[in-house]
Amino acid sequence: MRRVYRHPEWCARGHACGLGEHRSAPHVIDVPGAGRIVMVRVLAEDGSEHAEVRGSVRLPPNEAHARRRLWRLLHDAISVLG
Repeated sequence: MRRVYRHPEWCARGHACGLGEHRSAPHVIDVPGAGRIVMVRVLAEDGSEHAEVRGSVRLPPNEAHARRRLWRLLHDAISVLG
C-alpha cells in the first residue's frame, strides 16, 4: 500500500520522504577558523518536528582552554534544549 502525504513547503523532497519523514535542505554556517554547524529540519512520521544539528568546533591547543570551550559548548547546548 502506498502512503499518501503532502510535503511541507520547506521539504527538500529527498529519499527520506519515502521513509515517512520529511527533511529540509541542510542549512550550513561556516565560521572560518572556528567551526561549522549544519542544521536540518525534520517532520517525523508521527507528526512531530525536530531540528537535527551537527557541528564541529575548533579547539585551542591549550588543554585547559580546550576543556573550557567544550564545557561552554555543552552548557550552551543544554540551554537551547531547556
